[in-house]
Amino acid sequence: MLHPDEDINSDGAWDVKDCSATQQFTQSQEATLNHQHFCEAFATLGQYPEGCPSNTHTVPAGTLQKIGPADFYDDGSDGYESCSNDPSNGLLSIAYNSTLDQSYFELKGGYIASQSTMAQEDVILNDACFDACDNDAKCIASFATKITPEAFTCSVFYHSDTVSGFSSLCGVSGFPGTTPSELCLLSLSVNQVWSAKCP
Repeated sequence: MLHPDEDINSDGAWDVKDCSATQQFTQSQEATLNHQHFCEAFATLGQYPEGCPSNTHTVPAGTLQKIGPADFYDDGSDGYESCSNDPSNGLLSIAYNSTLDQSYFELKGGYIASQSTMAQEDVILNDACFDACDNDAKCIASFATKITPEAFTCSVFYHSDTVSGFSSLCGVSGFPGTTPSELCLLSLSVNQVWSAKCP
């Protein structure tokens, strides 16, 4: 018998599309203790701590767009790049770790500048998380993750030239016929909603 909590994507079936890796964010070590107000305060003093954008940093150019499965391209290493094929790939990718047999969403140079909780309807139907980024000139990406059947956490990302980037586990091994990176693609639009700048 199907239990309502198992049908994560509410399609009436419990299958691989309901499976996603446990939400596990990894904020860049260089940015863990830094947030935007901290960086701005130090920049006003002419100081640029590691993790904060340097004095020569510029926000990556591009157009913010929703990133779905069709916006990812095989990178030849069991992962995916977003936006376009080389040399115009976007900041967002799906990276495969062969040692752990796991895949991760990775955002180059991205760190969480702010987070908020939003109703599922606002995220899915009204693009509220996308709009939170689109209305912020410093934003390079947004990531909405389902936390309850009715709510998402919306993370807004800024960019720094002194951080390695943001990483979030999105796919694990153990699902026959589906690779960890394919699980990441399946999680999009159901449990996780990305938008990111494309060149």
